[in-house]
Amino acid sequence: MRALKAQQEAEGYTVEVVDIEDVYDEYGYGEKTPYALKAFLREANKDWKRKPKYLVLTGDASFDPRN
Repeated sequence: MRALKAQQEAEGYTVEVVDIEDVYDEYGYGEKTPYALKAFLREANKDWKRKPKYLVLTGDASFDPRN
């Protein structure tokens, strides 16, 4: 993740890294739903001084949302 962030910043982008677990806790009450991510992005677009222009999701995944 750090390498991707450094690469993007070297290309002139402003990068913010957010832990998806924090997003789920804050916007989905710990439930891993797409609605939590949507609520986070809606709030970021409304409240952040620099609005997000791109979104990159990285990591591993699971088909079992309760695992």
